[in-house]
Formats: sequence, structure tokens, C-alpha cells
Amino acid sequence: MSSERFFISDALVLDREDGAARLDGQPLRLGVKAIAVLEALMSQPGRLLSKEKLFELAWPDQAVSDSVLTTAIKELRQALHDNARQPEWIATEHGRGYRFLKDVVPSATDPGFKLTPPPTSGSVEPADKKRRRWPLVITALALVGLAVFAILRFQPDDRVPANDAEGAVLAKAVVVLPFEAHGEDDATRLASVLNEEIVTALTRTPDIHVAGPSIVNRVLESGSGGDEEGKAAGFTHILHGTVREDDDRIRVTVRLTSTETGREIWSNRFDHSTEDIIALQEDVAFQIARALNSVMDPKRLRAMTQIGTRSVEAYQAYRKGKDLVANAVTTSNPKLMDEGYESYQKALSFDPNFARAHWESANLELMTANTIYVEPDSWVWSGNARNRYIEHVEAAIETSPDEVDRTLYTAARELADLRYLESVRLLRRYLEDRPNDMDGWHSLLEQARIAGRYDLVNQAIEQLIILGQRAGFYPVIGSNYMDHNPELALRFARESMEVAPDFTALQFQAHRAFLIAERPDEARALLERMQAGRLPEPVRVGAQIRQLCADGETEEARALAQQLLDNEDMPIVVRWSSALTAGLDAEAYELLLPLDRPENLLPLAKFLMYSEFDSTRFPELSAALARAGIEREPARLPVYACQ
Repeated sequence: MSSERFFISDALVLDREDGAARLDGQPLRLGVKAIAVLEALMSQPGRLLSKEKLFELAWPDQAVSDSVLTTAIKELRQALHDNARQPEWIATEHGRGYRFLKDVVPSATDPGFKLTPPPTSGSVEPADKKRRRWPLVITALALVGLAVFAILRFQPDDRVPANDAEGAVLAKAVVVLPFEAHGEDDATRLASVLNEEIVTALTRTPDIHVAGPSIVNRVLESGSGGDEEGKAAGFTHILHGTVREDDDRIRVTVRLTSTETGREIWSNRFDHSTEDIIALQEDVAFQIARALNSVMDPKRLRAMTQIGTRSVEAYQAYRKGKDLVANAVTTSNPKLMDEGYESYQKALSFDPNFARAHWESANLELMTANTIYVEPDSWVWSGNARNRYIEHVEAAIETSPDEVDRTLYTAARELADLRYLESVRLLRRYLEDRPNDMDGWHSLLEQARIAGRYDLVNQAIEQLIILGQRAGFYPVIGSNYMDHNPELALRFARESMEVAPDFTALQFQAHRAFLIAERPDEARALLERMQAGRLPEPVRVGAQIRQLCADGETEEARALAQQLLDNEDMPIVVRWSSALTAGLDAEAYELLLPLDRPENLLPLAKFLMYSEFDSTRFPELSAALARAGIEREPARLPVYACQ
């Protein structure tokens, strides 16, 4: 077996030291047993490994039952979206063993984040799917790190939050371990869903901090030393849970232990009918928050844990939609995105008043408007799409069981009319109650930038860094939001490259941040590593043009920018930004002029997050901003732009 830290197979990366895996840059939710089996299989790719051999590799000198291996294989298949009948990753040869099907490359260094390139212009979409440009949408989100829809997470070494004293332990901080399942496959699935709902509910509780996946994996990996590992990372409690399904009953046991003493300080058992799964999930989340002594009013806490529907069928369809959309983002699979949207609509057919399903449907409609990386001809965010977005958001507002969530939905409604000032006001109110919601802070970051509230931009960036480090990763934040604050840009660049030097999504942002801070030498050194990595071509070329301009190589930068302009397969934001950076202003804005129509103002307005974007070139957009009370500062080119 290789001694290298990383096993790499296509888009799958296994970090053997951290006991964590990710697919297409996104962390996989795998327990310690599944990680052990994955490592054993990847250590001998292509070879048939018997159960006995897997036991020897994964759990040497331990007595492990066959059911543990079977459960681990099922967990791996679910995480990798691998069909047992037509496997892509792991083949089962009944009665003989298992085989890892793909090649594996051992590596001493983290390969970083790998993206699937966008389709070529010659690709053909089915007529009924042309409304949604999912492959390019997904690639676009990944390129710029628009974490409103998908936060690209990397698991560096866990760190105590930056705003806490060194070595401090947060007062109410919990590591939620994966719930153990006993019984049929349904119990395994329920354990995963229950674990996710509890993490979601606790994360939304203002005075409770929840560990991210990296810290969870470290606690699991340390075994009996889990308490010390959790305490060292700044957490006071560890939550354990088991789920058992017997006939038509579901029995859940949860325990809360102290990282200081290792002793159990609270436990509870929950026994519900399989037809009452929603009440079970809400009750468990509520009781855990109470056990952690949350200061929230019990009535508000109970409302916060509510899922928003009493229909099991609606909830199951909603959960399926969430999983499909998450998988679509990590795999750039457009079919899964469409299936996710259909699942949300199915959920709403069972329960038209399901606020969360309306909210997620609206997000997918808005994601279409956020495709600032595709050809102008595909940028028709039609009146029907806009109306669907508004209908879903307004339905979420009307049916939400939680007043705080209603504030978030109302802020989203303001976006349809570009009322950024009002949206910012509502987001600030929302974040007073949900200060741990990173998606909320990312939304505030974008909209405060457009509204010209740089004080809030700085606050959002600082808070995202704190929350990311607290959860065990360094967040991907667009460095374009930092061009007004070179000191912050430099700190972000140096910190992120110290924590995650090989994570390409962060490399791209750090490179621009170094240039914003007028550190061309540091940027150049980073670019050399970026060119040797797995960056998508649009990102790599865009960064190269920035560096050339910063180094005074104007002619070479313009030649490269012209090549991008002539390549219609390239993401449009890269073509526009690179041309503008290189001084090809007229050509850059010619790309965007077709968008200055009432039905397309929301996607066009996304360019307002760039200080170099000149909104005065677009009469329809300028009029809409004036109606919304937005006074846009004169466009200013980045300090690294070609002169």
C-alpha cells in the first residue's frame, strides 16, 4: 500500500490523513467505517478483494461483522451515486468480494478542486430543457464561488475561531457525530436525514455553534480520544445518536457528552410510528437544542425546528430534490438539476403550502438568472421565469411557519425589482436571528456591494471567515468584493494560501487578491502553481491576463484577451472581465448589450458586484437602479488593469 497521503481517482480525492473524501471538490458525508473501506479498495484498484481481505485492510486485529462491511459499501454507493447494477466506482461480485473499478493515483499533495468543463457550443439540448442551462450554470457557480447556492468547502486543519482567545472553548459548541443505524436500509437512510436535519436546526440557532465535517472526521478518527480532539478544536459537547427501525416503529436514542469530562450529561429516547417521521425529527432537534441550554424562547425554538409540512410524501420529495440539486452541483450533471426541480414540484403537489419547497424552487429559478457565464443568446430569463420566481417566493412568505425565515424570503422578493437597499435591510434583520447562516452572509455580501454599503461588505467577509474557520474550513469568497480594501485582500490571500495552498478555487481568488493589494510578485509565484494544477482553462487564462497587465505586458495581455473574445465556448464573464482588464472596453461591453431588456435586468444586474462594471452603458438597467434608489459610483478599473 502506498504511503502517500492522498488517493486520487478521477474527481474523487481521499485524504487518508484527515480521514475525509470529496467528489468534484465537495466533501462526502462518510462515516469512519466507510472511509476505511474506501481506503482499502483504493489501495488496490482493479483487484477483487474478498470480505476477509477487506476486513484485514480496513480493520486489522478487530472483530467486525459482515453487516458492518455491507453497511459501509451501501454508504459509499450512496455518496458516490453509484448504481450497484451498473457500477462506475465499486463492483460487487456476489460471493467473492468487491472491486474498485477506476485507476488510482497516490499523491503527496492535495490536487485541489476539479471542475467539469462547460459543454461546447455544438452540444444540443432537448427542446424541453433549453429553458435551463444547468451545465454552464453549475460551472459558473463553482468558478466564482457564488455560495448563495453552493459553498465550496475545503477541510484544512481545524482551528479555533479567529475572534476567540487562543485555546478558548466556545460556551455552546457541539460536534454532531453521524447517527448509527440498526436494522433495514430505511434505518440507514433515516439516520442520515435525521443527522442532517439536526445539524441544520442547531446551526440556525444563534447561540449554538456546530462543528464542520473536518472536525467531525477528526473526532471519529481519534476513537477514544474524541473528547480531547473536540475540546482542542474548541467544542464543549459531542452528540451521539442511534436509529433503529422495528416493524412500524422508529426508535432514536441521543446522548450528549462533555468534552471536558467525557461523561454523559444528557440523554433521551424517542419512539415514533414510521408514519410520524416528521414529528420525530422536529422533536429530536428541539430537545437537543433545549439540552444545550439555548437561550431562545421555547416557542420560537419550536417554530424554528419545524420542517414546514405535515405530509410525509411532500417531505420525501423535497429531500430527494435537495439531494439531487446538491449532487448536480458537485458533478455538473444537468439531468440531476432538472430532476431536482421536478422533485420540488412533486413536493408542492402533495402540499401546496410547503414553504421550503417553494423557496428551493425559487432558488432554482434565480439560478437561471445567475448564469452570468453563458452565451448572450441563452440569457433570456423570460417573463414566465420571473413570474415563477416571484410566485414561489411569495408563496414561501405566505406559508412559512417561522417569522425569521419569512424575513429571508421577503428579502429575496425585493431582488426581483432590484430593490437592493430594502433587501439589505431585511437581510441584516434576518442575520440578527441567524448569525451562523453562511448563505445569508454571502447574500448580504453581494447585495451590500451592489448597494454601495462597504461597511457591510467588510462585516460580511469577516463573519464568513470566522464561521468558516469555526466549522473547520477556509471559505471561498470572491476577491472582487475586496478591491476597496487592499489590506483585507492581502490578509485573505495570505491566510487562505497558508491554510489551503493547493485548493484551486481559493487559489484563483487569492491570486486576484494579491494583485488588488499590489503584491505582483506574490501573485506571480502563485500563478506558477496554478498553471501546473487542475484549474479550468477559463480561470487559468483569466488569471494569466491579470498578471500580464500587472507586469506591464499589455500587448501580450490584449492578444490573449482577444482570443478569449473570439472563443464563444468560453464563459461570458471571463471574456468580458478579461477584455476589460486588457483595455478592450468596447469589445467587452458589446457582449452584454443584448441583455439590457426589462426581462433580463436581474441577470445583468449581477455584474454590479464588479466595481469595473459601467452601468451607465445600459439605459434600462440605469433606469431600474434609479427607481430603486441605487446611486452607483463611477466605474473604476482594478489597480492591476492594463493602462
